[in-house]
Amino acid sequence: MRKAFIVASLLLFLVLAVPAGAQWAKAYGSGSEEAPMAVLFNSEGKLVLTGFTKSIFTTYSYGDVVPDETELEYRSWFMEISGDGTAVEKYSLGSQKAGVPPDSRILEWMRSLQPTVDGGYILAGHMETGWSEGSLITDYKCAFLLKLSSDLQIEWQRFLGNDDRDSVETVLSVEPTDDGGYIAVGSTSSFGMGGHDVWVLKLDSAGQVTWQRAFGGEGKDTAHLVRQTPDGGYMVVGYASSFQPEPDSPEGEAAGEVESLPASRIWALRLNPEGSPLWQQLCGRDNDKATSMALSSDGGAWIVGSTEPEPEEGQEPHCDILLFKLSEEGSVVFQRIFGNASNECITHLIQRSEKKFLAVGTQELDGDQDLLLIQFADTGHIDWMQVFGAGDVDGEISQERGAAVAIAERDEIIVVGNTSRLGPQENDLLVLRLNPEGRIPNCDLLRELERYPLKDQGTLPVATMVDFTASEVGDVEITFHPSLSPMGIIRDVCTAKKNLLRR
Repeated sequence: MRKAFIVASLLLFLVLAVPAGAQWAKAYGSGSEEAPMAVLFNSEGKLVLTGFTKSIFTTYSYGDVVPDETELEYRSWFMEISGDGTAVEKYSLGSQKAGVPPDSRILEWMRSLQPTVDGGYILAGHMETGWSEGSLITDYKCAFLLKLSSDLQIEWQRFLGNDDRDSVETVLSVEPTDDGGYIAVGSTSSFGMGGHDVWVLKLDSAGQVTWQRAFGGEGKDTAHLVRQTPDGGYMVVGYASSFQPEPDSPEGEAAGEVESLPASRIWALRLNPEGSPLWQQLCGRDNDKATSMALSSDGGAWIVGSTEPEPEEGQEPHCDILLFKLSEEGSVVFQRIFGNASNECITHLIQRSEKKFLAVGTQELDGDQDLLLIQFADTGHIDWMQVFGAGDVDGEISQERGAAVAIAERDEIIVVGNTSRLGPQENDLLVLRLNPEGRIPNCDLLRELERYPLKDQGTLPVATMVDFTASEVGDVEITFHPSLSPMGIIRDVCTAKKNLLRR
């Protein structure tokens, strides 16, 4: 009797400890195509997201019913969602370059979001603005960094670039550093060896550049990811096309008559605290891509991306998941390929615990896309996999795609992405709050997958590297004007699915 009482009490405690409806899946409709790029779970129990909205609009001449042209507009946003998914505050970040017409074309791509020690946030991305000066169309492309306080006020903003219309600067990843400053990476064409070069910037707490480095050659080289290492240095990952052998000319054609872009490969660089290289690896095969990176507790770096294997007879070309780990000294610890006849890609990877890593992305098979969630063991093998997708909805295939993943309280999993048909409108923001096993109770949209067959990637080649110190890049006068904007309709996806055609 006593044993039964203890068991009953324990079950009651567990029920009370985990709130009812703690796991959920919701779609947020705004009328435009949403592209989430990052998600965090903050100390207030809220989900914090950033990304950009893709809108299509048509321009007309005055009094003319015939459209002149159709254009795309990209606008960045920052969003807070309550822990139960029901309350949303969305801020649109409208930028404007000084001295140009207020109706000039503005494109913004927010790419990176990280928390800061003061409870605020550091964000990074790049933008493009265009305006007409007589018959001349002027374009300006620059990188930006934005520091927000804990109450979402702009503390400072930095725009890096110059007024040369042919130059392009981007920042694709930023992270706070132990000294209270920041490390950011991207690409620059304003200075360096030529083309686009990897760009690494160290900033102080006020956002001022203390040093910057460029790495590359005459091809297109860029950095997508950066993490500070335990020794105070930095791990940088991107891709490089500068170090590939020249392609052979087709038989019967003279050399130089065929223009072919050199293939790129994944490029990993380990830098010391001053930004000087300690080692580098050029990894994978031609045109492999790295999409995310996480540092492991032993000082190594997990890098995940995609590779396109040689298709078997009768098989369509497709992409597989590429995963490898580099040690603290730069040697290859393991390398794996996971895949089958479908297309798989991973967009975000995080370390969940000392021996567990989580990855989110998309699986595509026969035109149907499902959000893909994978947990890896520290050996690089798969613990479990889940997909989230609706399949056929009202006679059309619903596409669900994964973008980013984070860990919430009670070790729950937060995933953000897109859905084309499950939301109140098309191409809506999709947010999932899952239990530690990657599930939502009583939700038919989640399914467990069998493990992928494991393939050996082979040997990773090593490239040469060019290193030099970059000249200072000038700031430009552009400002952001955040404004609270309506999010639109919120739909409980799992509940709505019960009224839709089941898979």
